[in-house]
Amino acid sequence: MKHILLIGLLLPLQALSQSKFSDRIEKEAAALQCPPPDGSKPVTVNAAVVATADSLAVIVKSEILRGWHIYAYVPENQPYIQLDPILETPASLQPAGGWSQTPPTASVHDPGVLIYNNTAVFIRKFARKEPSGGKIKAGLYFQCCDIKQCLPPDEHVVELNF
Repeated sequence: MKHILLIGLLLPLQALSQSKFSDRIEKEAAALQCPPPDGSKPVTVNAAVVATADSLAVIVKSEILRGWHIYAYVPENQPYIQLDPILETPASLQPAGGWSQTPPTASVHDPGVLIYNNTAVFIRKFARKEPSGGKIKAGLYFQCCDIKQCLPPDEHVVELNF
């Protein structure tokens, strides 16, 4: 009976802890700054880590110049290149689910194509197997286009310490 009572007390505490962790992730994602995009570099990328003793989240954020977009989903019959998150982590991190991301919008010009305009945020959570730190490489591989042109695929990677 004592074990059941203890478990009953720990589960709400764990849920509260995860809620606070999610709040920290949201705040960090909102505060994360990318270099300003411009005509020579219409998409910029930055990344950050939010860590606790037993959890870690990687945030990848992109800023997209007005009038440009990157591709969240591309059907096989379209020539565009769909974005691909880049993530290299140490073995001490165990994925806790897949990527969560900003919802994309439907392309006005290409049926079935989903795109990101302005800002896109990608988050991946992990459980930490051990409290030691390490290095993470995070970023995006993408193609950006505007109404007149598409640029060659590009890759932006940020090295993070935790």
